[in-house]
Amino acid sequence: MNGYVKFPYLKLISKKMKINPKESIAGFPILKIRDLLRFHDQLTPEKVSKRLVISIEQANSVLQELIQLDYLELVPENFEYKTYTRTILGNALRMAKAIPSISKEKAKNLFDEFLCRVKEVNENDNFLWEVERVVVFGSFITDATFVNDIDLVVILTRRRILGNSWDKRNRDRINQAVAGGKHFYDSVDEMCYPELEVRKFLKGKSHYLSIVFREDEILKQTKSIQVFPEEQRNFAIAD
Repeated sequence: MNGYVKFPYLKLISKKMKINPKESIAGFPILKIRDLLRFHDQLTPEKVSKRLVISIEQANSVLQELIQLDYLELVPENFEYKTYTRTILGNALRMAKAIPSISKEKAKNLFDEFLCRVKEVNENDNFLWEVERVVVFGSFITDATFVNDIDLVVILTRRRILGNSWDKRNRDRINQAVAGGKHFYDSVDEMCYPELEVRKFLKGKSHYLSIVFREDEILKQTKSIQVFPEEQRNFAIAD
């Protein structure tokens, strides 16, 4: 960590960072910097240069300012070339949204609707992926009256298929989508469709559900609660 003034990290994450889309960081709109942190788990001057369409020299300047503001820190074990990773504050910026806050009551309704979709995914054999685990963190599990969004980590797993190979069912599902008018960007997008349709279904078009579909480092840095499987859900969301 550098010698600049530190922020109250855990308090910031529990209440969730709010951003003004008109603000800027390192000479760029804050939303561009936020998306940069979302797109890459680790940053190099080359990645920043490509993402922001700037020179390597300018990219180095951006990185240095992000370090000074405590959004990034140097990865010490990488001796071949300089690589930077997000700090807790950087993770908070990565998850920040430029949308109005909502009441805890409305957030609870959205959360309950999400859990209903989890149940539907796991009970519907047409979906080839199912939900293995759901963890919630952030302001939603605090006593905050209003929240910016509901932070979730969702772990998916392949559904066990009886009688047919999983690959065949995967291809059949893709063919059904194509027959229904679905178009794919490329072969990777096509092959991943059965998983992506589950992700999209769980999201439910809600701007207030912030879902990460993999294990996330931030769970080691802030309070979190596993809410699914249901038998492990032994908590009450604070009002």
